[in-house]
Amino acid sequence: MDIPKIIDRHKQTAALLLQSYDHKEPLHLFLKKYFAAHKKHGSKDRKYITKLLYSYFRLGKNIQVLQQQVPLNVALDISCFITENIALPEFITDLYSGDAVSKSKKHQELTEPEDRFALVKTRYTDLEEKRLFPFQAAVSKGLDKTAIAYRLLHQVDVFLRVRVETGIQMEAITEKLLAAAVPYRQLSGTCISVPAATPTDQYLAINREVVIQDSSSQQMSQFMELALKELSVQKLKGGAGRGPLKIWDCCAASGGKSILVKDLATALQLPVKLMATDIRPGILKNLETRFKAAAITGYHQQVVDLTRPGPLPFQGDFDLIVCDAPCSGSGTWARNPEQIQSFEEQSLEDYYQKQTAIVRKAWSRLRPGGYFLYMTCSVFEKENEQVSRYIALNSGMELLLQKVVTGFAQNQVSMFGALYTRKK
Repeated sequence: MDIPKIIDRHKQTAALLLQSYDHKEPLHLFLKKYFAAHKKHGSKDRKYITKLLYSYFRLGKNIQVLQQQVPLNVALDISCFITENIALPEFITDLYSGDAVSKSKKHQELTEPEDRFALVKTRYTDLEEKRLFPFQAAVSKGLDKTAIAYRLLHQVDVFLRVRVETGIQMEAITEKLLAAAVPYRQLSGTCISVPAATPTDQYLAINREVVIQDSSSQQMSQFMELALKELSVQKLKGGAGRGPLKIWDCCAASGGKSILVKDLATALQLPVKLMATDIRPGILKNLETRFKAAAITGYHQQVVDLTRPGPLPFQGDFDLIVCDAPCSGSGTWARNPEQIQSFEEQSLEDYYQKQTAIVRKAWSRLRPGGYFLYMTCSVFEKENEQVSRYIALNSGMELLLQKVVTGFAQNQVSMFGALYTRKK
């Protein structure tokens, strides 16, 4: 087996894919379609080609700078060395000093992509950290811009939320992972991470036992729990009606937040009447499948476009409204680094207009004494604090808690949350 020739073929395939990829769909879906149509690529081929492409995009705008100095195949070598520590380009080896033993020891010290990026910079001095994430002026205040840039060099783990609220035992889940020899880290009483591309569905019952959900997304529970506990107090005092709590997930997507809030309500012994809406019929089909696996019944789902003028196509007010608004997704770019290349900063105004239209329509159905949770997976102030400020100035609601959640230290995804209540 001629390994160098195989790698060269992989780089040729990666180059062709880069030419044909138009950024109109996520890279993982694009690759899934390509590999489905080209069965000649075995599992190892698919894995290496995928690493080449993701490594390329993880360099952000630096990749264009690098390609001005080296051919694409060399740029792929360098990006894969930085992000995956795969191979060591011969010309980079020259940067090490001393004999072969010293060079090997020096290389072993480069345990993080940041270290390897710094080494490459000594040869290609035009590479810059700010080009990893070139939109730093727009970032929410208080976020570490350097950390945001460097995290893009890292491949993100898969995070699992164990549904302990429904009686699933953490020990039972970890025992299954140990039996399957799957490496994992337990990050909290409900959160586990496993390496990317782990076939978790082979070992665990997805949605019934665990939900695949980034740790920062899981930590939105702090906002939900605050609202649910206050609503529970209202119930005890007779101020929230006698029936189940009415909760509306107004940008539900495939239902991860709905499952979370339902589980939290279950833990508090609060009966819930859940409504889930989204603009996309297909995504609500996915929600239906997930809810079935999660044993969630008695809910209502409906296709609703909250940006359209006119009244909502249903009646009634809600105790809690969860609005995970469509956004740039910049908090998830470590998982989807290809989006850095296609993103235009001026599009933030379009997102802002859409987000304010959505919250304006949604908050109209919040009852007095109810709670409104605004969320994004963005790191941009325009989509976060500025929308929250708009809500504060125009909704008649009171802000209770607002912050950017960056997940656990091992996580590479950020989310923003702002919890409001409508005073009686």
